[in-house]
Parts: sequence; C-alpha cells; structure tokens
Amino acid sequence: MSGECINVSVRIRPLPINESLENEVSVFKKLITPNTPGALVTEQGKDSGIRYNSVFTEQSTNEEIFQDIGETAVQRLLDGYNGTIFMYGQTGSGKTHTMTGVPEDDGLTGRVIEHIYKMIGETSTREFLVRGAYIELYNEKLHDLLNKRK
Repeated sequence: MSGECINVSVRIRPLPINESLENEVSVFKKLITPNTPGALVTEQGKDSGIRYNSVFTEQSTNEEIFQDIGETAVQRLLDGYNGTIFMYGQTGSGKTHTMTGVPEDDGLTGRVIEHIYKMIGETSTREFLVRGAYIELYNEKLHDLLNKRK
C-alpha cells in the first residue's frame, strides 16, 4: 500500500471529557494497529476485512498522525506533487480536533504549514511557490475558510 497515490487512514476519536465522565465506551472494543497496513476488527474480535494504510486509536496524538500522514504529504509536495489531506466524517467525529487540535496537542493544519516552511528553509537549491486552500464542504455548500468575506 505504501507506493499508492491515495492513502486512507482512520482515527478513532478520543472520547470528550463529558463522555468520559459519563463512563461512555468507544464503539471500537478491539483494534489491531500493526503499523501498516491496519485492520479494523469488529466488537466480536473478527477481522472486518477493511484495510487502511494507518489506524489510529483513541490514545493516538495529533503528533503521531502528523508524523505518519503530514510529513509524507509535505515530502510529496516538495517533490512537485499536489497534496490534499481530506477529512471526512459525521458531525462530532473528531475532524476539527485532528485538523486544528487543542492547546496541548496542535492539529495537522499548523504542523503541516510549519513543516512546509521548515523544509523550504532547509532547501537552498530550489525556489518554491506556495499556494494553499483551506475549505469546508458542509451541507453541500463549499466554504473558503481563509476568506473572511462570506
């Protein structure tokens, strides 16, 4: 799977404080995370047959996700390819947590931007033109999150 153009990963969102206090339990009782490829396992412990390039558990940090997904995306950008990190999931599934993070665990967006400019700064043999978009598709409407005018 590592040589493919599209990599698919899954993150089991961490339980929010209010759910943790109510002793809620994640619907994913058992998860196999053998580096890559990952296999998602059902509650009964059976292999679901679903394979991902990476599987991140509730305990995974945004730093770990960045190291696996973000650094690879930045390297591909610097190699001259377009790059997209696409988040998909229902409301409350943890997309914003992963993209923007929290004070103690920065999200992918900031980490990727910092890494792009760090790598550019370390490359003196090339010039770079950096363009980016930060968009949201919500209720079938596209929103440019960098444009203050709505």
